[in-house]
Amino acid sequence: MSLETQPISYEERIATVVGGRGQLGSRVVKILEGLGMREVRICEKGDPFTDFVRLSTDLFFAVDADQAKDMLQSTRDLLQPQHSILDGSSVKSPLISLYRKLDCDGISVCSTHLGAVPTQPWRGMKVWVCEVGQNSERAKRLAFDLFLAKNTSIQQIDIGDHEKVEQDQWFTFTIMYIFAGALRKYGLPLDGFNAFATLNAELATLPLGRTLGQGTVVPSEVLFTQPKKEEFFTKILEAVEELGRNLVDRDNLKMFIQENIDFHDNP
Repeated sequence: MSLETQPISYEERIATVVGGRGQLGSRVVKILEGLGMREVRICEKGDPFTDFVRLSTDLFFAVDADQAKDMLQSTRDLLQPQHSILDGSSVKSPLISLYRKLDCDGISVCSTHLGAVPTQPWRGMKVWVCEVGQNSERAKRLAFDLFLAKNTSIQQIDIGDHEKVEQDQWFTFTIMYIFAGALRKYGLPLDGFNAFATLNAELATLPLGRTLGQGTVVPSEVLFTQPKKEEFFTKILEAVEELGRNLVDRDNLKMFIQENIDFHDNP
């Protein structure tokens, strides 16, 4: 049974954005202010987080999942049913167990994931709003208000299904860094590669350039925290070895290519 308290209007609510001066957090702060919150506070590293928890109704974590988890665990006894908890991390697996427990205690929790770097225009951008449990409604309403204010494309899923998003991210980042690493070892920078690129090659450089442009924080979090990373990487190595074996025989190479075409149903 849902334990959510009666809705409190935004005019009566005080929000704290952890990491509120970062790329995501600063934008969340502006949107919350636009929603008419009574007050929007920013908590950064070294600030007295316990004081923010005591004085806030809504907490948005614009930091990585491990940091959000540590901060929530350190203030677990201060969290009450009037609190709404949201985050914007790219991975959810470190948070799921804690979030489920908080939901059982009547605290409204909803996890979000903006599908591109926050510096991109948000209009039309895919956003996952991840429901945690039976008490998610209040936090979920805030998440919808946050992202609809910027005309994003919202995908509502259960937080347990976010592992499929993380899987796609992992393969994308890994393949792009293998691509980048191979060019680096060959001594061919991306602009040199792109200067003589066919259409397929040009299209391939788009995700590579976007990946390199994301810096190190989010990609390293996605790659490092993936619980199936060893299994996934083994499959990549097997695929590379299979291609290598077939490069010496053109007929076998055609068969290898056709197997991939048939599997992905892209004739």
